Amino acid sequence: FCPGLNVDAVIGRLIDIYLVTFHSTLELLSVDAIDQEYALSQLPERGDYSRESLNRRAAEYYARVQIPKESWRALSDVEPYLCAVQHLSAAQDFDGAAEVLSRMNPNFVAVRGNPQALAVLYERVQGKTTDRRLQALNLVGLGVLRKFLGPLEQSYTLLKEAQALAREIGDRDLEWRLMGDLGDTCRRLGRLDEAVDVLREAHRLGVTRPTPDYGDALILSLSLSYRGNYREAIDVSNGALDPARQSKNIELEAHVHDGLSLAYLGLGAFDQAYDHAQTAADRYKEAGLRDPLGYVCNVQGMACMGLRRFDEARTLLGQGRDFGREDCNPRLEGFCLVNLARLARMTANADEATRIADAAYAVLSGIGAPEAAAALGLRNAVGASRTGDRIAEAQALLVCSRASIPSPDLFPPVDLLYEAQELVRGGSALDLHAEVSACLQMLEQRRQQGSAPVGP
Repeated sequence: FCPGLNVDAVIGRLIDIYLVTFHSTLELLSVDAIDQEYALSQLPERGDYSRESLNRRAAEYYARVQIPKESWRALSDVEPYLCAVQHLSAAQDFDGAAEVLSRMNPNFVAVRGNPQALAVLYERVQGKTTDRRLQALNLVGLGVLRKFLGPLEQSYTLLKEAQALAREIGDRDLEWRLMGDLGDTCRRLGRLDEAVDVLREAHRLGVTRPTPDYGDALILSLSLSYRGNYREAIDVSNGALDPARQSKNIELEAHVHDGLSLAYLGLGAFDQAYDHAQTAADRYKEAGLRDPLGYVCNVQGMACMGLRRFDEARTLLGQGRDFGREDCNPRLEGFCLVNLARLARMTANADEATRIADAAYAVLSGIGAPEAAAALGLRNAVGASRTGDRIAEAQALLVCSRASIPSPDLFPPVDLLYEAQELVRGGSALDLHAEVSACLQMLEQRRQQGSAPVGP
């Protein structure tokens, strides 16, 4: 690279004086960060043998060692892409960096514990690309990561901007592909009608493609369960079962049982929810997929709570919480923590319930999740119970219940509402008694509108 330089002699001397480290087992050389910065500072910004040309050469190296995203199995498989983006950005080649990012799967990176690092790279090229399709793809990638990192409103805004840009440039395939993420963000924000509308259309378009795609069936099923349409959620999931079996698509079959487990949980059919969750977990493991297992643990743990198998519930919910922590998925971690706090209260462990509810609130409020109110209400209910303030306890249980009802990922609050009803019975808090009764009626309506069909 530098004509006339005796590279072997120079590197040998640098190793001797400890400016370069030789890793014999890997046959690699490395330079300390401080020395790297100093060496880079001695290079001109542009031209031959400059910081720009060095970064381009490094990006070329990482391009040669990249493997297709279909072959990714671990986060280390993604590192050549991340390194290439870093070097292209440093060389001010933002179109090149955006092109590499466009070939990545942000969901894969996010659920394996490195969403923030990838978000930084997307933000680094945001607004600096000239290719409009790359601009749209960059918005999609950042929007997907904001589903994990929060705030969810930002995820929604980014995905809507990407949708508008995809329509503007006439990229129908990109518009279809981002609809699943947009619908999922709407679901997480509680915009359930919009979520269902978007996902129904995405699912309809997917199954009519030349090679039918059922990839949006799970998110549509989950969204329908969130809205209380358990019958339709079960129908959507079952509708993908035969195609999954015929195509031997284990992942899709896992999605079917995943969706069924949540729908049956919402109906209070805890045995069926447990069995479908177990099948989903088995299929995900068979397919070598770690990503959704935490949510399956959460659903199966709640099924055990309903079946009064408290020790098994505690183990499963603890596993789900650990998945959330290890994969940097605060939403999953928060759900499991709320359910663990509910479990601690059910088993008369007030101190543990308070501690876990505090942790759940910290995690969920940090990403703007509406379910944070459930954790706060539960914590306040335990505190009011200790002071004997029956009205305050009933109010807190009502807050927890209202935040739990829209989310099938939280244990159904019917027991909390009956407790609140008993606390205000015969007292002067007539308005509170009416609010509790209204919540019980809402919960019953959700079950009635999605009464359990006969199915697998």
